[in-house]
Amino acid sequence: MFKSFTNKISDIINSIKGRGRITEENISQIIDSVKDILIDADVNFDVAEKFIERLKQRVIGDKIAKSIKPDQYLLKELHEELTNLFTSENQQLNLKTRPPAVILMCGLQGNGKTTTVAKLAKKLQERKKTVLTTSLDIYRPAAMEQLLKLSKDHDFECSLLLGSKSIKDILKNALADAKKSMADVLIVDTAGRSKFDKELMEELKEIQKQSNPVESLLVADSMLGQEAANIAKNFNEAIGITGIILTKTDGDSRGGASISMLEVSKSPIKFIGTGEKIDDFENFDAKRFANRILGQGDILSLIEEAKALQKNSNVSKIKSKINLVDFQKQIKQLSKLGGFSKIVSKLPGASKVNQSQIDNGQQTMLDYSVIIDSMTKKEKNSPELLNASRKLRISKGSGINVNKINQLIQHLKMMQKFSKKTKANSNKSKLGLWPF
Repeated sequence: MFKSFTNKISDIINSIKGRGRITEENISQIIDSVKDILIDADVNFDVAEKFIERLKQRVIGDKIAKSIKPDQYLLKELHEELTNLFTSENQQLNLKTRPPAVILMCGLQGNGKTTTVAKLAKKLQERKKTVLTTSLDIYRPAAMEQLLKLSKDHDFECSLLLGSKSIKDILKNALADAKKSMADVLIVDTAGRSKFDKELMEELKEIQKQSNPVESLLVADSMLGQEAANIAKNFNEAIGITGIILTKTDGDSRGGASISMLEVSKSPIKFIGTGEKIDDFENFDAKRFANRILGQGDILSLIEEAKALQKNSNVSKIKSKINLVDFQKQIKQLSKLGGFSKIVSKLPGASKVNQSQIDNGQQTMLDYSVIIDSMTKKEKNSPELLNASRKLRISKGSGINVNKINQLIQHLKMMQKFSKKTKANSNKSKLGLWPF
Protein backbone atom coordinates (compact mmCIF):
# COMPACT_ATOMS: atom_id res chain seq x y z
CA MET A 1 0.00 0.00 0.00
CA PHE A 2 1.23 3.51 -0.93
CA LYS A 3 4.41 2.00 -2.45
CA SER A 4 4.35 4.20 -5.55
CA PHE A 5 3.45 7.27 -3.47
CA THR A 6 6.23 6.51 -0.98
CA ASN A 7 8.83 6.11 -3.72
CA LYS A 8 7.87 9.37 -5.42
CA ILE A 9 7.85 11.31 -2.15
CA SER A 10 11.27 9.86 -1.32
CA ASP A 11 12.54 11.02 -4.73
CA ILE A 12 11.31 14.57 -4.07
CA ILE A 13 12.89 14.65 -0.62
CA ASN A 14 16.16 13.31 -2.00
CA SER A 15 16.10 15.91 -4.78
CA ILE A 16 16.41 18.77 -2.29
CA LYS A 17 19.20 17.23 -0.27
CA GLY A 18 22.23 19.51 -0.27
CA ARG A 19 20.29 22.70 -0.96
CA GLY A 20 21.41 25.56 1.21
CA ARG A 21 17.91 26.58 2.21
CA ILE A 22 14.25 26.34 1.27
CA THR A 23 12.68 29.44 -0.25
CA GLU A 24 9.01 30.25 -0.67
CA GLU A 25 9.37 29.79 -4.43
CA ASN A 26 10.99 26.37 -4.44
CA ILE A 27 8.80 25.01 -1.63
CA SER A 28 5.70 25.96 -3.67
CA GLN A 29 7.03 23.98 -6.62
CA ILE A 30 7.77 20.98 -4.40
CA ILE A 31 4.33 21.06 -2.79
CA ASP A 32 2.65 21.23 -6.21
CA SER A 33 4.58 18.06 -7.07
CA VAL A 34 3.24 16.44 -3.90
CA LYS A 35 -0.29 17.29 -5.06
CA ASP A 36 0.31 15.51 -8.38
CA ILE A 37 1.59 12.47 -6.49
CA LEU A 38 -1.51 12.42 -4.26
CA ILE A 39 -3.85 12.49 -7.25
CA ASP A 40 -1.81 9.77 -8.97
CA ALA A 41 -2.22 7.71 -5.78
CA ASP A 42 -6.02 7.84 -6.29
CA VAL A 43 -6.69 10.54 -3.72
CA ASN A 44 -9.87 12.38 -4.65
CA PHE A 45 -9.00 15.69 -6.42
CA ASP A 46 -10.88 17.94 -3.97
CA VAL A 47 -9.35 16.08 -1.02
CA ALA A 48 -5.86 16.49 -2.49
CA GLU A 49 -6.50 20.23 -2.95
CA LYS A 50 -7.47 20.66 0.71
CA PHE A 51 -4.48 18.66 1.94
CA ILE A 52 -2.03 20.70 -0.15
CA GLU A 53 -3.59 23.98 0.99
CA ARG A 54 -3.08 23.00 4.63
CA LEU A 55 0.50 21.93 3.90
CA LYS A 56 1.24 25.26 2.21
CA GLN A 57 -0.11 27.16 5.21
CA ARG A 58 2.26 25.16 7.42
CA VAL A 59 5.44 25.79 5.46
CA ILE A 60 5.16 29.02 3.47
CA GLY A 61 6.29 31.92 5.60
CA ASP A 62 7.53 29.55 8.28
CA LYS A 63 10.84 30.54 9.81
CA ILE A 64 13.22 27.66 9.24
CA ALA A 65 16.19 27.26 11.56
CA LYS A 66 19.48 27.31 9.67
CA SER A 67 20.46 24.08 11.40
CA ILE A 68 17.57 22.18 9.77
CA LYS A 69 18.34 20.64 6.39
CA PRO A 70 15.73 21.24 3.64
CA ASP A 71 14.97 17.54 3.13
CA GLN A 72 14.56 16.98 6.88
CA TYR A 73 12.26 19.99 7.11
CA LEU A 74 9.99 18.82 4.28
CA LEU A 75 9.86 15.28 5.69
CA LYS A 76 8.95 16.64 9.13
CA GLU A 77 6.15 18.87 7.80
CA LEU A 78 4.72 16.12 5.61
CA HIS A 79 4.81 13.70 8.53
CA GLU A 80 3.03 16.13 10.85
CA GLU A 81 0.33 16.97 8.28
CA LEU A 82 -0.29 13.30 7.49
CA THR A 83 -0.41 12.49 11.21
CA ASN A 84 -2.92 15.31 11.76
CA LEU A 85 -4.99 14.03 8.83
CA PHE A 86 -5.14 10.49 10.22
CA THR A 87 -5.64 11.53 13.84
CA SER A 88 -9.28 11.71 14.89
CA GLU A 89 -11.34 11.77 18.02
CA ASN A 90 -12.94 8.47 18.98
CA GLN A 91 -10.07 6.53 17.41
CA GLN A 92 -10.60 3.75 19.94
CA LEU A 93 -13.52 1.35 19.72
CA ASN A 94 -16.43 2.57 21.86
CA LEU A 95 -17.84 -0.20 24.06
CA LYS A 96 -19.13 2.04 26.84
CA THR A 97 -22.70 0.87 27.03
CA ARG A 98 -24.80 -1.71 28.82
CA PRO A 99 -23.88 -5.13 27.35
CA PRO A 100 -24.19 -6.32 24.74
CA ALA A 101 -22.44 -3.51 22.85
CA VAL A 102 -23.57 -3.92 19.24
CA ILE A 103 -21.06 -3.31 16.44
CA LEU A 104 -22.65 -3.01 12.99
CA MET A 105 -20.36 -3.91 10.08
CA CYS A 106 -21.24 -2.56 6.64
CA GLY A 107 -19.59 -2.19 3.24
CA LEU A 108 -19.66 -3.23 -0.38
CA GLN A 109 -19.47 -6.86 -1.46
CA GLY A 110 -15.98 -8.30 -1.86
CA ASN A 111 -14.23 -6.01 0.63
CA GLY A 112 -13.54 -8.77 3.16
CA LYS A 113 -16.33 -7.87 5.58
CA THR A 114 -17.06 -11.36 6.93
CA THR A 115 -13.37 -12.16 7.42
CA THR A 116 -12.99 -8.81 9.18
CA VAL A 117 -15.82 -9.73 11.56
CA ALA A 118 -13.77 -12.79 12.59
CA LYS A 119 -10.60 -10.72 12.98
CA LEU A 120 -12.39 -8.16 15.14
CA ALA A 121 -13.95 -10.93 17.26
CA LYS A 122 -10.52 -12.40 17.95
CA LYS A 123 -9.06 -8.97 18.71
CA LEU A 124 -11.82 -8.32 21.27
CA GLN A 125 -11.35 -11.75 22.83
CA GLU A 126 -7.70 -10.84 23.39
CA ARG A 127 -9.05 -7.87 25.35
CA LYS A 128 -10.93 -10.35 27.57
CA LYS A 129 -14.32 -9.56 26.02
CA THR A 130 -16.93 -12.26 25.44
CA VAL A 131 -18.02 -11.95 21.82
CA LEU A 132 -21.01 -13.19 19.83
CA THR A 133 -21.32 -12.75 16.06
CA THR A 134 -24.20 -13.01 13.63
CA SER A 135 -24.72 -12.70 9.88
CA LEU A 136 -27.68 -10.92 8.26
CA ASP A 137 -26.46 -11.67 4.74
CA ILE A 138 -29.37 -13.69 3.36
CA TYR A 139 -28.37 -13.02 -0.26
CA ARG A 140 -24.83 -14.25 -0.80
CA PRO A 141 -24.66 -18.05 -1.07
CA ALA A 142 -22.98 -19.65 1.97
CA ALA A 143 -22.38 -16.26 3.64
CA MET A 144 -23.70 -17.52 6.97
CA GLU A 145 -21.84 -20.81 6.61
CA GLN A 146 -18.62 -18.84 6.06
CA LEU A 147 -19.05 -17.00 9.36
CA LEU A 148 -19.99 -20.24 11.13
CA LYS A 149 -16.82 -21.94 9.86
CA LEU A 150 -14.69 -18.97 10.92
CA SER A 151 -16.25 -19.10 14.39
CA LYS A 152 -15.45 -22.80 14.76
CA ASP A 153 -11.90 -22.39 13.40
CA HIS A 154 -11.07 -19.48 15.70
CA ASP A 155 -13.12 -20.27 18.79
CA PHE A 156 -15.70 -17.48 18.99
CA GLU A 157 -19.47 -17.85 19.30
CA CYS A 158 -21.91 -17.42 16.42
CA SER A 159 -25.71 -16.97 16.49
CA LEU A 160 -27.49 -17.88 13.23
CA LEU A 161 -30.88 -18.94 11.90
CA LEU A 162 -29.69 -20.98 8.94
CA GLY A 163 -32.28 -21.06 6.17
CA SER A 164 -34.18 -18.03 7.44
CA LYS A 165 -34.88 -15.22 4.98
CA SER A 166 -36.03 -12.75 7.63
CA ILE A 167 -33.31 -10.29 8.63
CA LYS A 168 -35.48 -9.03 11.51
CA ASP A 169 -35.89 -12.54 12.93
CA ILE A 170 -32.18 -13.35 12.65
CA LEU A 171 -31.20 -10.11 14.39
CA LYS A 172 -33.87 -10.48 17.08
CA ASN A 173 -32.62 -14.00 17.80
CA ALA A 174 -28.98 -12.84 17.95
CA LEU A 175 -29.81 -10.00 20.36
CA ALA A 176 -31.66 -12.45 22.59
CA ASP A 177 -28.75 -14.92 22.46
CA ALA A 178 -26.30 -12.15 23.33
CA LYS A 179 -28.30 -11.16 26.41
CA LYS A 180 -28.85 -14.77 27.45
CA SER A 181 -25.14 -15.62 27.18
CA MET A 182 -24.18 -12.30 28.81
CA ALA A 183 -21.92 -11.42 25.88
CA ASP A 184 -20.00 -8.16 26.12
CA VAL A 185 -20.15 -7.55 22.37
CA LEU A 186 -22.41 -8.57 19.47
CA ILE A 187 -20.83 -8.08 16.03
CA VAL A 188 -23.40 -7.90 13.23
CA ASP A 189 -22.29 -8.79 9.70
CA THR A 190 -24.54 -7.31 7.03
CA ALA A 191 -25.02 -7.94 3.33
CA GLY A 192 -23.00 -6.06 0.75
CA ARG A 193 -23.72 -5.17 -2.85
CA SER A 194 -21.54 -5.02 -5.93
CA LYS A 195 -22.25 -1.28 -5.94
CA PHE A 196 -24.00 1.33 -3.81
CA ASP A 197 -27.81 1.28 -4.07
CA LYS A 198 -30.83 2.68 -2.23
CA GLU A 199 -32.22 -0.78 -1.36
CA LEU A 200 -29.05 -1.62 0.56
CA MET A 201 -29.19 1.66 2.47
CA GLU A 202 -32.83 1.24 3.44
CA GLU A 203 -32.04 -2.24 4.73
CA LEU A 204 -29.10 -0.92 6.75
CA LYS A 205 -31.24 1.82 8.24
CA GLU A 206 -33.75 -0.76 9.48
CA ILE A 207 -30.96 -2.92 10.92
CA GLN A 208 -29.45 0.07 12.67
CA LYS A 209 -32.83 1.04 14.11
CA GLN A 210 -33.45 -2.49 15.45
CA SER A 211 -29.94 -3.13 16.79
CA ASN A 212 -29.06 0.35 18.13
CA PRO A 213 -25.30 -0.12 17.61
CA VAL A 214 -22.62 1.77 19.56
CA GLU A 215 -20.38 1.50 16.49
CA SER A 216 -21.29 1.45 12.79
CA LEU A 217 -18.08 0.52 10.98
CA LEU A 218 -17.46 0.77 7.24
CA VAL A 219 -15.25 -2.07 6.00
CA ALA A 220 -13.47 -0.74 2.93
CA ASP A 221 -10.94 -2.18 0.52
CA SER A 222 -7.82 0.00 0.41
CA MET A 223 -7.74 -0.65 -3.36
CA LEU A 224 -11.04 1.17 -3.98
CA GLY A 225 -9.35 4.08 -5.75
CA GLN A 226 -11.15 7.28 -6.75
CA GLU A 227 -14.62 5.92 -5.90
CA ALA A 228 -13.67 5.59 -2.21
CA ALA A 229 -14.74 9.15 -1.37
CA ASN A 230 -18.26 8.68 -2.77
CA ILE A 231 -18.69 5.29 -1.08
CA ALA A 232 -17.74 6.72 2.32
CA LYS A 233 -19.97 9.73 1.73
CA ASN A 234 -23.00 7.60 0.83
CA PHE A 235 -22.67 5.19 3.76
CA ASN A 236 -22.06 8.07 6.15
CA GLU A 237 -25.11 10.01 4.97
CA ALA A 238 -27.28 6.90 5.25
CA ILE A 239 -26.33 5.53 8.68
CA GLY A 240 -23.68 7.86 10.12
CA ILE A 241 -20.60 5.61 10.20
CA THR A 242 -18.51 5.95 13.36
CA GLY A 243 -15.33 4.43 11.99
CA ILE A 244 -13.53 2.75 9.10
CA ILE A 245 -11.70 -0.56 8.85
CA LEU A 246 -9.28 -0.68 5.93
CA THR A 247 -8.67 -4.12 4.43
CA LYS A 248 -5.91 -5.41 2.11
CA THR A 249 -3.40 -2.78 3.19
CA ASP A 250 -0.65 -5.31 2.43
CA GLY A 251 -1.48 -5.17 -1.27
CA ASP A 252 -0.18 -3.03 -4.12
CA SER A 253 -2.93 -0.42 -3.94
CA ARG A 254 -2.07 3.22 -4.52
CA GLY A 255 -3.49 3.95 -1.08
CA GLY A 256 -5.47 7.09 -1.78
CA ALA A 257 -8.70 5.50 -0.59
CA SER A 258 -7.74 5.92 3.06
CA ILE A 259 -7.08 9.63 2.71
CA SER A 260 -10.23 10.26 0.66
CA MET A 261 -12.56 8.38 3.02
CA LEU A 262 -11.14 10.11 6.07
CA GLU A 263 -11.52 13.57 4.61
CA VAL A 264 -15.04 13.03 3.29
CA SER A 265 -16.63 11.08 6.17
CA LYS A 266 -14.70 12.70 9.05
CA SER A 267 -14.76 9.23 10.60
CA PRO A 268 -11.58 7.72 12.08
CA ILE A 269 -9.79 4.66 10.77
CA LYS A 270 -10.00 2.26 13.72
CA PHE A 271 -8.36 -0.89 12.39
CA ILE A 272 -6.40 -2.07 9.36
CA GLY A 273 -6.24 -5.54 7.85
CA THR A 274 -2.65 -6.38 6.92
CA GLY A 275 -3.05 -9.86 5.43
CA GLU A 276 -5.29 -12.89 5.06
CA LYS A 277 -4.52 -14.57 8.39
CA ILE A 278 -6.78 -14.04 11.41
CA ASP A 279 -4.00 -12.22 13.29
CA ASP A 280 -3.26 -9.85 10.40
CA PHE A 281 -5.32 -7.12 12.03
CA GLU A 282 -4.00 -4.03 13.81
CA ASN A 283 -5.27 -1.10 15.82
CA PHE A 284 -4.79 1.96 13.67
CA ASP A 285 -2.07 4.37 14.80
CA ALA A 286 -1.89 7.68 12.89
CA LYS A 287 1.76 8.40 13.60
CA ARG A 288 2.94 4.93 12.64
CA PHE A 289 0.78 4.96 9.51
CA ALA A 290 2.37 8.25 8.47
CA ASN A 291 5.78 6.66 9.05
CA ARG A 292 4.92 3.85 6.67
CA ILE A 293 3.62 6.20 3.98
CA LEU A 294 6.82 8.25 4.10
CA GLY A 295 9.05 5.18 3.98
CA GLN A 296 10.18 5.46 7.60
CA GLY A 297 8.99 1.96 8.48
CA ASP A 298 7.09 0.77 11.54
CA ILE A 299 9.62 -0.91 13.77
CA LEU A 300 7.48 -0.43 16.89
CA SER A 301 4.62 -2.54 15.48
CA LEU A 302 7.09 -5.21 14.43
CA ILE A 303 8.66 -5.38 17.89
CA GLU A 304 5.23 -5.50 19.57
CA GLU A 305 4.20 -8.41 17.36
CA ALA A 306 7.45 -10.24 18.10
CA LYS A 307 7.05 -9.72 21.84
CA ALA A 308 3.46 -11.00 21.73
CA LEU A 309 4.60 -14.05 19.79
CA GLN A 310 7.43 -14.65 22.24
CA LYS A 311 5.02 -14.41 25.18
CA ASN A 312 2.42 -16.72 23.66
CA SER A 313 4.91 -19.34 22.49
CA ASN A 314 6.99 -19.37 25.68
CA VAL A 315 10.23 -18.83 23.74
CA SER A 316 13.31 -19.14 25.88
CA LYS A 317 15.52 -16.17 26.62
CA ILE A 318 18.19 -15.05 24.19
CA LYS A 319 21.34 -17.13 24.53
CA SER A 320 24.82 -15.83 24.05
CA LYS A 321 25.76 -18.93 22.04
CA ILE A 322 23.02 -19.90 19.62
CA ASN A 323 23.04 -22.98 17.41
CA LEU A 324 21.13 -24.21 14.37
CA VAL A 325 18.21 -25.43 16.50
CA ASP A 326 17.75 -21.83 17.70
CA PHE A 327 18.21 -20.60 14.14
CA GLN A 328 15.38 -22.81 12.89
CA LYS A 329 13.11 -21.57 15.68
CA GLN A 330 13.81 -18.06 14.43
CA ILE A 331 12.76 -19.04 10.92
CA LYS A 332 9.48 -20.43 12.27
CA GLN A 333 8.92 -17.23 14.26
CA LEU A 334 9.52 -15.18 11.14
CA SER A 335 6.83 -17.21 9.39
CA LYS A 336 4.38 -16.62 12.26
CA LEU A 337 5.03 -12.87 12.02
CA GLY A 338 3.73 -12.96 8.45
CA GLY A 339 6.80 -14.05 6.56
CA PHE A 340 9.73 -12.22 5.09
CA SER A 341 7.64 -9.84 2.98
CA LYS A 342 5.54 -8.56 5.90
CA ILE A 343 8.61 -7.93 8.06
CA VAL A 344 10.40 -6.11 5.23
CA SER A 345 7.30 -3.95 4.64
CA LYS A 346 7.68 -2.46 8.13
CA LEU A 347 11.36 -1.62 7.82
CA PRO A 348 12.59 1.84 6.79
CA GLY A 349 13.11 2.08 3.03
CA ALA A 350 10.86 -0.93 2.36
CA SER A 351 9.36 0.71 -0.72
CA LYS A 352 12.75 0.51 -2.44
CA VAL A 353 12.91 -3.27 -1.99
CA ASN A 354 11.59 -5.04 -5.09
CA GLN A 355 9.51 -8.21 -5.11
CA SER A 356 12.38 -10.25 -6.53
CA GLN A 357 14.56 -9.41 -3.51
CA ILE A 358 11.72 -10.31 -1.13
CA ASP A 359 11.10 -13.60 -2.94
CA ASN A 360 14.81 -14.43 -2.81
CA GLY A 361 14.92 -13.70 0.92
CA GLN A 362 11.87 -15.86 1.54
CA GLN A 363 13.32 -18.72 -0.50
CA THR A 364 16.62 -18.49 1.35
CA MET A 365 14.84 -18.91 4.69
CA LEU A 366 13.00 -21.97 3.35
CA ASP A 367 16.26 -23.44 2.02
CA TYR A 368 17.94 -22.90 5.39
CA SER A 369 15.16 -24.82 7.14
CA VAL A 370 15.43 -27.75 4.69
CA ILE A 371 19.22 -27.83 5.19
CA ILE A 372 18.87 -27.93 8.98
CA ASP A 373 16.28 -30.72 8.71
CA SER A 374 18.90 -32.76 6.82
CA MET A 375 21.40 -32.57 9.71
CA THR A 376 21.87 -34.88 12.66
CA LYS A 377 20.88 -33.70 16.11
CA LYS A 378 24.55 -33.44 17.04
CA GLU A 379 25.31 -31.24 14.01
CA LYS A 380 22.40 -28.92 14.78
CA ASN A 381 23.59 -28.40 18.34
CA SER A 382 27.31 -28.20 17.40
CA PRO A 383 27.57 -26.60 13.93
CA GLU A 384 31.35 -26.38 14.28
CA LEU A 385 31.36 -30.11 13.39
CA LEU A 386 30.29 -29.30 9.84
CA ASN A 387 33.36 -30.21 7.79
CA ALA A 388 33.51 -30.71 4.01
CA SER A 389 32.34 -34.34 4.03
CA ARG A 390 29.38 -33.60 6.34
CA LYS A 391 28.34 -30.64 4.18
CA LEU A 392 28.45 -32.85 1.07
CA ARG A 393 26.20 -35.44 2.75
CA ILE A 394 23.76 -32.71 3.86
CA SER A 395 23.75 -31.24 0.35
CA LYS A 396 22.77 -34.59 -1.16
CA GLY A 397 20.10 -35.13 1.50
CA SER A 398 18.52 -31.69 1.13
CA GLY A 399 18.99 -31.23 -2.62
CA ILE A 400 20.59 -27.83 -1.95
CA ASN A 401 24.15 -27.00 -3.02
CA VAL A 402 27.09 -26.66 -0.62
CA ASN A 403 27.40 -22.91 -1.30
CA LYS A 404 23.99 -22.33 0.32
CA ILE A 405 25.10 -24.43 3.32
CA ASN A 406 28.20 -22.25 3.69
CA GLN A 407 25.95 -19.19 3.45
CA LEU A 408 23.83 -20.59 6.28
CA ILE A 409 26.91 -21.06 8.47
CA GLN A 410 28.02 -17.47 7.79
CA HIS A 411 24.55 -16.19 8.64
CA LEU A 412 24.63 -18.19 11.88
CA LYS A 413 27.96 -16.60 12.84
CA MET A 414 26.47 -13.14 12.23
CA MET A 415 23.54 -14.02 14.49
CA GLN A 416 25.88 -15.31 17.20
CA LYS A 417 27.77 -12.01 17.20
CA PHE A 418 24.52 -10.04 17.21
CA SER A 419 23.00 -12.07 20.04
CA LYS A 420 25.94 -11.27 22.32
CA LYS A 421 25.13 -7.58 21.94
CA THR A 422 21.42 -8.03 22.68
CA LYS A 423 21.69 -10.50 25.57
CA ALA A 424 22.47 -7.77 28.08
CA ASN A 425 19.17 -6.04 27.35
CA SER A 426 16.35 -8.30 28.58
CA ASN A 427 13.76 -6.08 26.88
CA LYS A 428 15.02 -6.91 23.41
CA SER A 429 12.66 -9.13 21.47
CA LYS A 430 13.77 -12.32 19.75
CA LEU A 431 13.41 -10.38 16.54
CA GLY A 432 16.67 -8.67 17.50
CA LEU A 433 18.56 -11.80 16.54
CA TRP A 434 17.91 -11.15 12.88
CA PRO A 435 20.71 -8.96 11.42
CA PHE A 436 18.59 -7.22 8.79
